[in-house]
Amino acid sequence: MDNTDLDNSKARSAEETLRKVNQDLERLQEELAHQLNQDGQPLGDKGARLLEEIRTLEGLAHRLRSQIEKPQLTVEPIPPSATREKPVNRPPTPPPTPKPKPKEGQVVTGLLLAFLSACVLSLFNVTLKILLKLSPEPRLVLDMFPVDGLITPGLGNSLLILFLRMIVVMLVFPILATFLYPSVWSDLKRFIESNDYDHMLKVVGSGFFLFLSQVCIYIAIGNIPTGIAITIFFIYPIVTVFASWALFGDRPNLARIIAMAVILAGGIMALPQGGVEGNTQLGISAAIGAGVTFAGYVLLVGMGTKKLHPIPFSLVSFAAIFVFSGISLMFPLPPELGVVIEPNTQMGLLIGGTILGLLTLGSYLLNNFAIRFAGPALASIVGASGPALTALFSLFLIAEALKMQQWVGLGLVTLGVLGMSLERMLASKKA
Repeated sequence: MDNTDLDNSKARSAEETLRKVNQDLERLQEELAHQLNQDGQPLGDKGARLLEEIRTLEGLAHRLRSQIEKPQLTVEPIPPSATREKPVNRPPTPPPTPKPKPKEGQVVTGLLLAFLSACVLSLFNVTLKILLKLSPEPRLVLDMFPVDGLITPGLGNSLLILFLRMIVVMLVFPILATFLYPSVWSDLKRFIESNDYDHMLKVVGSGFFLFLSQVCIYIAIGNIPTGIAITIFFIYPIVTVFASWALFGDRPNLARIIAMAVILAGGIMALPQGGVEGNTQLGISAAIGAGVTFAGYVLLVGMGTKKLHPIPFSLVSFAAIFVFSGISLMFPLPPELGVVIEPNTQMGLLIGGTILGLLTLGSYLLNNFAIRFAGPALASIVGASGPALTALFSLFLIAEALKMQQWVGLGLVTLGVLGMSLERMLASKKA
Protein backbone atom coordinates (compact mmCIF):
# COMPACT_ATOMS: atom_id res chain seq x y z
CA MET A 1 0.00 0.00 0.00
CA ASP A 2 1.57 3.40 -1.05
CA ASN A 3 1.38 6.63 0.93
CA THR A 4 -1.68 7.91 -1.01
CA ASP A 5 -3.71 4.79 -0.20
CA LEU A 6 -2.58 5.04 3.41
CA ASP A 7 -3.72 8.68 3.56
CA ASN A 8 -7.15 7.79 2.16
CA SER A 9 -7.53 4.89 4.58
CA LYS A 10 -6.61 7.07 7.57
CA ALA A 11 -8.96 9.81 6.41
CA ARG A 12 -11.87 7.37 6.09
CA SER A 13 -11.09 5.94 9.52
CA ALA A 14 -10.94 9.43 11.01
CA GLU A 15 -14.26 10.38 9.40
CA GLU A 16 -15.95 7.28 10.84
CA THR A 17 -14.49 7.97 14.29
CA LEU A 18 -15.56 11.62 14.06
CA ARG A 19 -19.12 10.54 13.23
CA LYS A 20 -19.23 8.33 16.33
CA VAL A 21 -17.74 11.09 18.50
CA ASN A 22 -20.42 13.53 17.30
CA GLN A 23 -23.12 10.99 18.17
CA ASP A 24 -21.65 10.59 21.66
CA LEU A 25 -21.55 14.37 22.06
CA GLU A 26 -25.25 14.68 21.20
CA ARG A 27 -26.12 11.89 23.64
CA LEU A 28 -24.13 13.44 26.49
CA GLN A 29 -25.61 16.89 25.88
CA GLU A 30 -29.14 15.45 26.01
CA GLU A 31 -28.30 13.60 29.23
CA LEU A 32 -26.85 16.79 30.72
CA ALA A 33 -30.04 18.67 29.86
CA HIS A 34 -32.05 16.12 31.87
CA GLN A 35 -29.79 16.72 34.88
CA LEU A 36 -30.37 20.46 34.96
CA ASN A 37 -32.03 21.78 38.07
CA GLN A 38 -35.13 23.59 36.86
CA ASP A 39 -35.19 25.77 40.00
CA GLY A 40 -32.11 27.63 38.86
CA GLN A 41 -29.74 25.92 41.30
CA PRO A 42 -26.30 24.63 40.35
CA LEU A 43 -25.83 21.12 39.03
CA GLY A 44 -24.57 18.28 41.15
CA ASP A 45 -21.48 16.11 40.67
CA LYS A 46 -23.10 14.07 37.88
CA GLY A 47 -23.62 17.21 35.84
CA ALA A 48 -19.99 18.21 36.37
CA ARG A 49 -18.81 14.78 35.19
CA LEU A 50 -20.96 15.06 32.07
CA LEU A 51 -19.43 18.46 31.33
CA GLU A 52 -15.92 17.00 31.60
CA GLU A 53 -16.82 14.15 29.22
CA ILE A 54 -18.27 16.63 26.73
CA ARG A 55 -15.09 18.74 26.83
CA THR A 56 -12.94 15.65 26.25
CA LEU A 57 -15.03 14.57 23.26
CA GLU A 58 -14.99 18.10 21.82
CA GLY A 59 -11.19 18.11 21.96
CA LEU A 60 -11.06 14.71 20.25
CA ALA A 61 -13.46 15.89 17.55
CA HIS A 62 -11.25 18.93 16.89
CA ARG A 63 -8.16 16.73 16.44
CA LEU A 64 -10.04 14.37 14.11
CA ARG A 65 -11.21 17.26 11.94
CA SER A 66 -7.60 18.41 11.66
CA GLN A 67 -6.56 14.93 10.52
CA ILE A 68 -9.30 14.84 7.87
CA GLU A 69 -8.43 18.30 6.53
CA LYS A 70 -4.64 17.79 6.44
CA PRO A 71 -3.88 14.07 6.27
CA GLN A 72 -0.79 14.53 4.12
CA LEU A 73 1.07 16.30 6.92
CA THR A 74 0.77 13.44 9.39
CA VAL A 75 2.02 10.44 7.35
CA GLU A 76 4.82 8.58 9.10
CA PRO A 77 6.98 5.88 7.44
CA ILE A 78 6.26 2.34 8.61
CA PRO A 79 9.36 0.50 9.81
CA PRO A 80 9.88 -2.94 8.16
CA SER A 81 9.85 -4.68 11.50
CA ALA A 82 6.32 -3.41 12.17
CA THR A 83 4.91 -5.42 9.24
CA ARG A 84 6.12 -8.65 10.76
CA GLU A 85 4.60 -8.05 14.15
CA LYS A 86 1.15 -9.26 14.98
CA PRO A 87 -1.26 -6.49 15.99
CA VAL A 88 -1.91 -6.23 19.67
CA ASN A 89 -5.57 -6.68 20.55
CA ARG A 90 -6.08 -4.26 23.40
CA PRO A 91 -9.30 -4.61 25.35
CA PRO A 92 -11.73 -1.70 24.94
CA THR A 93 -11.49 1.05 27.52
CA PRO A 94 -14.02 0.29 30.23
CA PRO A 95 -16.69 2.93 30.86
CA PRO A 96 -16.13 5.16 33.90
CA THR A 97 -17.25 3.59 37.12
CA PRO A 98 -20.46 5.29 38.27
CA LYS A 99 -20.14 7.18 41.50
CA PRO A 100 -21.78 5.31 44.36
CA LYS A 101 -25.08 6.68 45.57
CA PRO A 102 -24.89 8.97 48.60
CA LYS A 103 -25.16 7.23 51.92
CA GLU A 104 -28.24 7.79 54.05
CA GLY A 105 -26.28 9.99 56.46
CA GLN A 106 -25.07 12.16 53.57
CA VAL A 107 -28.61 12.57 52.26
CA VAL A 108 -29.85 13.64 55.70
CA THR A 109 -26.97 16.12 55.94
CA GLY A 110 -27.79 17.45 52.48
CA LEU A 111 -31.46 17.91 53.35
CA LEU A 112 -30.52 19.74 56.54
CA LEU A 113 -28.17 22.04 54.59
CA ALA A 114 -30.90 22.69 52.01
CA PHE A 115 -33.30 23.62 54.81
CA LEU A 116 -30.71 25.96 56.35
CA SER A 117 -30.15 27.53 52.92
CA ALA A 118 -33.90 28.17 52.60
CA CYS A 119 -33.94 29.67 56.12
CA VAL A 120 -31.04 32.01 55.30
CA LEU A 121 -32.81 33.09 52.11
CA SER A 122 -35.99 33.77 54.09
CA LEU A 123 -33.97 35.77 56.62
CA PHE A 124 -32.58 37.75 53.68
CA ASN A 125 -36.11 38.69 52.60
CA VAL A 126 -37.09 39.80 56.11
CA THR A 127 -33.85 41.78 56.52
CA LEU A 128 -34.63 43.60 53.29
CA LYS A 129 -38.08 44.44 54.66
CA ILE A 130 -36.52 45.84 57.84
CA LEU A 131 -34.22 48.12 55.81
CA LEU A 132 -37.17 49.63 53.93
CA LYS A 133 -38.92 52.64 55.43
CA LEU A 134 -42.69 52.38 55.05
CA SER A 135 -43.85 54.71 57.84
CA PRO A 136 -42.38 57.33 60.20
CA GLU A 137 -42.69 54.91 63.10
CA PRO A 138 -39.82 52.45 63.77
CA ARG A 139 -40.45 48.75 63.21
CA LEU A 140 -40.28 46.42 66.22
CA VAL A 141 -37.97 43.44 65.71
CA LEU A 142 -38.81 40.46 67.94
CA ASP A 143 -41.43 42.76 69.48
CA MET A 144 -38.65 44.35 71.56
CA PHE A 145 -36.10 46.25 69.44
CA PRO A 146 -37.26 49.34 67.53
CA VAL A 147 -35.47 49.70 64.18
CA ASP A 148 -35.93 52.68 61.87
CA GLY A 149 -36.19 51.99 58.15
CA LEU A 150 -33.38 53.49 56.07
CA ILE A 151 -34.73 53.90 52.55
CA THR A 152 -38.09 54.05 50.77
CA PRO A 153 -39.04 51.21 48.38
CA GLY A 154 -38.77 52.99 45.02
CA LEU A 155 -37.11 51.91 41.77
CA GLY A 156 -33.92 53.93 42.25
CA ASN A 157 -33.58 52.91 45.89
CA SER A 158 -34.09 49.24 44.97
CA LEU A 159 -31.29 49.53 42.42
CA LEU A 160 -29.06 51.12 45.06
CA ILE A 161 -29.68 48.35 47.61
CA LEU A 162 -29.04 45.72 44.94
CA PHE A 163 -25.80 47.43 43.90
CA LEU A 164 -24.53 47.63 47.50
CA ARG A 165 -25.35 43.96 48.00
CA MET A 166 -23.55 42.96 44.79
CA ILE A 167 -20.40 44.85 45.80
CA VAL A 168 -20.06 42.46 48.75
CA VAL A 169 -20.91 39.43 46.60
CA MET A 170 -18.32 40.32 43.94
CA LEU A 171 -15.64 40.90 46.58
CA VAL A 172 -16.15 37.49 48.22
CA PHE A 173 -17.64 35.14 45.63
CA PRO A 174 -14.51 34.83 43.41
CA ILE A 175 -12.64 33.45 46.45
CA LEU A 176 -15.57 31.20 47.32
CA ALA A 177 -15.82 29.99 43.70
CA THR A 178 -12.13 29.04 43.67
CA PHE A 179 -12.67 26.98 46.81
CA LEU A 180 -15.78 25.25 45.44
CA TYR A 181 -14.43 24.65 41.91
CA PRO A 182 -10.66 25.13 41.42
CA SER A 183 -10.97 25.13 37.60
CA VAL A 184 -13.25 28.18 37.63
CA TRP A 185 -10.66 30.57 36.14
CA SER A 186 -9.47 28.23 33.39
CA ASP A 187 -13.11 27.61 32.47
CA LEU A 188 -13.80 31.35 32.34
CA LYS A 189 -10.72 31.91 30.16
CA ARG A 190 -11.89 29.20 27.76
CA PHE A 191 -15.39 30.72 27.81
CA ILE A 192 -14.08 34.19 26.91
CA GLU A 193 -11.68 32.93 24.22
CA SER A 194 -14.25 30.59 22.63
CA ASN A 195 -15.87 33.39 20.59
CA ASP A 196 -19.12 31.46 20.96
CA TYR A 197 -21.29 34.56 20.96
CA ASP A 198 -24.55 32.63 21.09
CA HIS A 199 -23.45 30.94 24.32
CA MET A 200 -22.13 34.21 25.73
CA LEU A 201 -25.47 35.87 25.02
CA LYS A 202 -27.31 33.14 26.93
CA VAL A 203 -24.99 33.41 29.95
CA VAL A 204 -25.07 37.21 30.13
CA GLY A 205 -28.79 37.20 29.30
CA SER A 206 -29.47 34.96 32.28
CA GLY A 207 -27.76 37.53 34.49
CA PHE A 208 -29.90 40.29 32.98
CA PHE A 209 -33.14 38.40 33.69
CA LEU A 210 -31.98 37.67 37.25
CA PHE A 211 -31.17 41.38 37.65
CA LEU A 212 -34.71 42.33 36.55
CA SER A 213 -36.19 39.71 38.88
CA GLN A 214 -34.23 41.03 41.86
CA VAL A 215 -35.28 44.64 41.26
CA CYS A 216 -38.94 43.60 40.95
CA ILE A 217 -38.94 41.49 44.12
CA TYR A 218 -37.33 44.36 46.08
CA ILE A 219 -40.16 46.66 44.98
CA ALA A 220 -42.75 43.98 45.80
CA ILE A 221 -41.41 43.35 49.31
CA GLY A 222 -41.51 47.08 49.93
CA ASN A 223 -45.21 47.34 49.12
CA ILE A 224 -46.93 44.11 50.24
CA PRO A 225 -46.28 41.58 53.04
CA THR A 226 -42.98 39.75 52.57
CA GLY A 227 -44.47 36.25 52.63
CA ILE A 228 -47.12 37.21 50.08
CA ALA A 229 -44.52 38.76 47.75
CA ILE A 230 -42.49 35.54 47.77
CA THR A 231 -45.65 33.44 47.34
CA ILE A 232 -46.67 35.37 44.22
CA PHE A 233 -43.07 35.17 42.96
CA PHE A 234 -43.32 31.36 43.07
CA ILE A 235 -45.62 31.38 40.04
CA TYR A 236 -42.41 31.16 38.00
CA PRO A 237 -42.63 27.35 37.52
CA ILE A 238 -45.91 27.89 35.62
CA VAL A 239 -44.21 30.37 33.28
CA THR A 240 -41.25 28.01 32.85
CA VAL A 241 -43.48 25.09 31.87
CA PHE A 242 -45.42 27.07 29.26
CA ALA A 243 -42.24 28.64 27.87
CA SER A 244 -40.59 25.21 27.59
CA TRP A 245 -43.65 23.95 25.75
CA ALA A 246 -43.59 26.89 23.32
CA LEU A 247 -39.81 26.91 22.74
CA PHE A 248 -38.79 23.26 23.01
CA GLY A 249 -42.02 21.32 22.51
CA ASP A 250 -41.87 19.97 26.09
CA ARG A 251 -45.60 19.42 26.54
CA PRO A 252 -46.71 19.28 30.20
CA ASN A 253 -48.18 16.03 31.46
CA LEU A 254 -51.26 15.71 33.67
CA ALA A 255 -49.25 15.87 36.92
CA ARG A 256 -47.68 19.20 35.93
CA ILE A 257 -51.03 20.62 34.84
CA ILE A 258 -52.58 19.73 38.21
CA ALA A 259 -49.60 21.22 40.07
CA MET A 260 -49.84 24.43 38.03
CA ALA A 261 -53.56 24.70 38.78
CA VAL A 262 -52.84 24.32 42.51
CA ILE A 263 -50.12 27.01 42.36
CA LEU A 264 -52.40 29.39 40.48
CA ALA A 265 -55.30 28.86 42.90
CA GLY A 266 -53.01 29.39 45.88
CA GLY A 267 -51.53 32.54 44.38
CA ILE A 268 -54.99 34.03 43.86
CA MET A 269 -56.04 33.20 47.43
CA ALA A 270 -52.87 34.79 48.82
CA LEU A 271 -53.38 38.16 47.11
CA PRO A 272 -53.66 41.07 49.57
CA GLN A 273 -57.01 42.81 49.54
CA GLY A 274 -55.84 46.20 50.77
CA GLY A 275 -55.28 47.56 54.24
CA VAL A 276 -51.50 47.04 54.04
CA GLU A 277 -48.61 49.48 53.99
CA GLY A 278 -47.52 50.57 50.53
CA ASN A 279 -49.02 50.43 47.06
CA THR A 280 -50.83 47.08 46.87
CA GLN A 281 -51.31 47.03 43.10
CA LEU A 282 -47.69 47.97 42.48
CA GLY A 283 -46.51 45.29 44.90
CA ILE A 284 -48.60 42.56 43.24
CA SER A 285 -47.48 43.61 39.75
CA ALA A 286 -43.83 43.71 40.81
CA ALA A 287 -44.05 40.23 42.39
CA ILE A 288 -45.58 38.82 39.19
CA GLY A 289 -42.87 40.55 37.16
CA ALA A 290 -40.23 39.02 39.43
CA GLY A 291 -41.64 35.54 38.81
CA VAL A 292 -41.88 35.98 35.04
CA THR A 293 -38.32 37.32 34.68
CA PHE A 294 -36.97 34.61 36.99
CA ALA A 295 -38.55 32.04 34.67
CA GLY A 296 -36.54 33.60 31.84
CA TYR A 297 -33.43 33.22 33.98
CA VAL A 298 -34.21 29.53 34.63
CA LEU A 299 -34.65 28.82 30.91
CA LEU A 300 -31.36 30.50 30.00
CA VAL A 301 -29.60 28.61 32.80
CA GLY A 302 -30.86 25.40 31.22
CA MET A 303 -29.30 26.37 27.90
CA GLY A 304 -26.17 28.10 29.18
CA THR A 305 -24.85 25.46 31.60
CA LYS A 306 -24.56 22.87 28.82
CA LYS A 307 -21.12 24.31 28.00
CA LEU A 308 -20.12 26.03 31.25
CA HIS A 309 -19.87 24.60 34.76
CA PRO A 310 -22.53 26.04 37.11
CA ILE A 311 -20.04 27.81 39.40
CA PRO A 312 -18.28 29.93 36.72
CA PHE A 313 -21.77 30.38 35.26
CA SER A 314 -22.93 31.83 38.60
CA LEU A 315 -19.86 34.08 38.74
CA VAL A 316 -20.69 35.54 35.32
CA SER A 317 -24.35 35.98 36.36
CA PHE A 318 -23.39 37.80 39.57
CA ALA A 319 -20.96 40.01 37.64
CA ALA A 320 -23.73 40.82 35.15
CA ILE A 321 -26.10 41.85 37.97
CA PHE A 322 -23.36 44.04 39.45
CA VAL A 323 -22.73 45.75 36.09
CA PHE A 324 -26.40 46.16 35.18
CA SER A 325 -27.30 47.64 38.58
CA GLY A 326 -24.32 50.01 38.46
CA ILE A 327 -25.13 51.20 34.94
CA SER A 328 -28.82 51.63 35.80
CA LEU A 329 -27.93 53.99 38.65
CA MET A 330 -26.17 56.28 36.14
CA PHE A 331 -29.36 56.95 34.18
CA PRO A 332 -31.50 59.90 35.32
CA LEU A 333 -34.87 58.91 36.73
CA PRO A 334 -37.97 61.00 37.52
CA PRO A 335 -37.87 62.43 41.06
CA GLU A 336 -40.54 60.03 42.31
CA LEU A 337 -38.52 57.03 41.03
CA GLY A 338 -34.97 58.22 41.66
CA VAL A 339 -32.54 57.51 44.50
CA VAL A 340 -33.56 59.26 47.71
CA ILE A 341 -31.18 58.96 50.68
CA GLU A 342 -32.06 60.66 53.93
CA PRO A 343 -29.33 62.33 56.00
CA ASN A 344 -27.32 60.19 58.42
CA THR A 345 -28.39 56.90 56.79
CA GLN A 346 -25.33 56.27 54.58
CA MET A 347 -23.50 54.12 57.13
CA GLY A 348 -26.66 52.14 57.89
CA LEU A 349 -27.15 51.47 54.18
CA LEU A 350 -23.57 50.21 53.84
CA ILE A 351 -24.05 47.90 56.82
CA GLY A 352 -27.40 46.72 55.48
CA GLY A 353 -25.94 46.04 52.02
CA THR A 354 -23.10 44.09 53.62
CA ILE A 355 -25.54 41.95 55.63
CA LEU A 356 -27.62 41.25 52.51
CA GLY A 357 -24.51 40.29 50.55
CA LEU A 358 -23.28 37.92 53.26
CA LEU A 359 -26.72 36.30 53.53
CA THR A 360 -26.71 35.80 49.75
CA LEU A 361 -23.32 34.07 49.89
CA GLY A 362 -24.33 32.00 52.91
CA SER A 363 -27.46 30.72 51.19
CA TYR A 364 -25.51 29.91 48.01
CA LEU A 365 -22.78 28.04 49.90
CA LEU A 366 -25.25 26.00 51.95
CA ASN A 367 -27.26 25.11 48.85
CA ASN A 368 -24.11 24.09 46.95
CA PHE A 369 -23.12 21.60 49.65
CA ALA A 370 -26.74 20.45 49.97
CA ILE A 371 -26.69 19.49 46.29
CA ARG A 372 -23.37 17.68 46.71
CA PHE A 373 -24.70 15.59 49.59
CA ALA A 374 -28.35 15.04 48.62
CA GLY A 375 -28.51 15.84 44.90
CA PRO A 376 -30.28 18.70 43.10
CA ALA A 377 -33.71 17.02 43.04
CA LEU A 378 -34.03 16.61 46.81
CA ALA A 379 -32.50 20.04 47.43
CA SER A 380 -35.09 21.66 45.14
CA ILE A 381 -37.88 19.88 47.02
CA VAL A 382 -36.72 21.48 50.26
CA GLY A 383 -36.43 24.80 48.41
CA ALA A 384 -40.18 24.67 47.79
CA SER A 385 -40.64 25.67 51.44
CA GLY A 386 -39.46 29.21 50.60
CA PRO A 387 -42.84 31.00 50.80
CA ALA A 388 -43.87 29.30 54.04
CA LEU A 389 -40.51 29.93 55.73
CA THR A 390 -40.50 33.58 54.65
CA ALA A 391 -44.01 34.09 56.04
CA LEU A 392 -43.06 32.42 59.34
CA PHE A 393 -39.86 34.47 59.70
CA SER A 394 -41.85 37.63 58.96
CA LEU A 395 -44.43 36.69 61.58
CA PHE A 396 -41.95 35.94 64.37
CA LEU A 397 -39.35 38.64 63.63
CA ILE A 398 -41.44 41.66 62.62
CA ALA A 399 -45.02 40.55 63.50
CA GLU A 400 -46.17 40.67 59.87
CA ALA A 401 -49.42 38.71 60.18
CA LEU A 402 -51.44 37.16 57.35
CA LYS A 403 -55.12 36.34 57.08
CA MET A 404 -56.29 32.73 57.22
CA GLN A 405 -57.18 32.76 53.52
CA GLN A 406 -53.65 33.92 52.69
CA TRP A 407 -52.11 31.13 54.79
CA VAL A 408 -54.23 28.61 52.88
CA GLY A 409 -53.14 30.12 49.57
CA LEU A 410 -49.52 30.06 50.68
CA GLY A 411 -49.88 26.39 51.60
CA LEU A 412 -51.38 25.56 48.20
CA VAL A 413 -48.52 27.28 46.38
CA THR A 414 -46.00 25.36 48.48
CA LEU A 415 -47.77 22.06 47.74
CA GLY A 416 -47.93 22.84 44.03
CA VAL A 417 -44.23 23.69 43.77
CA LEU A 418 -43.40 20.62 45.85
CA GLY A 419 -45.49 18.48 43.49
CA MET A 420 -43.69 19.82 40.43
CA SER A 421 -40.30 19.13 42.03
CA LEU A 422 -41.33 15.56 42.86
CA GLU A 423 -42.65 15.03 39.32
CA ARG A 424 -39.34 16.20 37.83
CA MET A 425 -37.37 13.95 40.17
CA LEU A 426 -39.43 10.88 39.25
CA ALA A 427 -39.24 11.73 35.53
CA SER A 428 -35.44 12.04 35.69
CA LYS A 429 -35.18 8.62 37.35
CA LYS A 430 -37.23 7.04 34.55
CA ALA A 431 -35.12 8.71 31.86
